Amino acid sequence: MLDHGRIIAQGSLQEVRALAGGQGTVRLRIAGDGAAAAAALRAVPGVEQVRAEEEAVVVVTHNPGETLVALIQAAQAAGARVTGAEVQEPNLETVFLHLTGRALRD
Repeated sequence: MLDHGRIIAQGSLQEVRALAGGQGTVRLRIAGDGAAAAAALRAVPGVEQVRAEEEAVVVVTHNPGETLVALIQAAQAAGARVTGAEVQEPNLETVFLHLTGRALRD
């Protein structure tokens, strides 16, 4: 990864993603008690932040792909029905912003 002609990061995609803290998000679409599901999700190891939305709960975690199963199980144990899940890993733009403090076009 270059910034004004300087190498600011190099390595595999996973190595570069780790430079941004490796945080990603999991968005669980919930039918049922979203507040109870959100409370249960906060107790899952590796969860950094939980935000309840209308019909969904968004979870910030360091390993979203690895945490997904535990999140679904915790939501179900809290009485919620998970109707869908989306995992978003950090992308290269997120890493660039983290390393430089500015967007790609600044």
